[in-house]
Amino acid sequence: MTKNDKLRTLKTLAKRYARATAQPQHVALDFVANRLGFPHWNALAGKAKGEWAPSEAQVATMKAFVGRITSYEGMTFDHIFGGPDAITRGDVKGHSYELKTMLGDVSMEGDGWRIVLPENPLAAPRVEIDISHAQNSPMNDRVLLAEAVETAKALMQSVKARRFSDWPRRATKPDAGGKVHHPFLEMEESNLWYCLHCDGQCPSTWCRRPRAEPLA
Repeated sequence: MTKNDKLRTLKTLAKRYARATAQPQHVALDFVANRLGFPHWNALAGKAKGEWAPSEAQVATMKAFVGRITSYEGMTFDHIFGGPDAITRGDVKGHSYELKTMLGDVSMEGDGWRIVLPENPLAAPRVEIDISHAQNSPMNDRVLLAEAVETAKALMQSVKARRFSDWPRRATKPDAGGKVHHPFLEMEESNLWYCLHCDGQCPSTWCRRPRAEPLA
């Protein structure tokens, strides 16, 4: 693979990452550059004008990383909006759990505990522990709790990646004024939306579900 091939591959990976995470292309390019040890994409491109080139290993590592972020293999309609088949089972350090999705939220349920990740990315994860398990719950272990939350976030990202793959790019890419098109009602455009799911106002960068309506 030539230097130009490697740079084109990195740009393609940045584009996939941008679409899956609903971020502008320049943000995704800077993200890729950061992963390779550069402060931003321009610094990487400037270095590449000389003798430097990303190694095969760096490109492969970046490809694997973006693959994990953008992967939605096995995602079904039920995983996106929630349903009886939207369940993923596993364990964290020997503690079994069930991951479920419902209207964009992700919940991880174990024996006497539950972690809820709201669709709103600005909202903190909510940890619920049954009173009868309050003293001996595995979720009292901060390290285990952090690992469980990251597992739930991975499913959340897969759900979003699957959803965004079907949306027009203008539904996830705000213009200079922060406005985006509604993913299904393309005539609707706004930089602030009202969502019946979370019953509140939200910026254009998230929560544009089919029920969302632009604020007057």
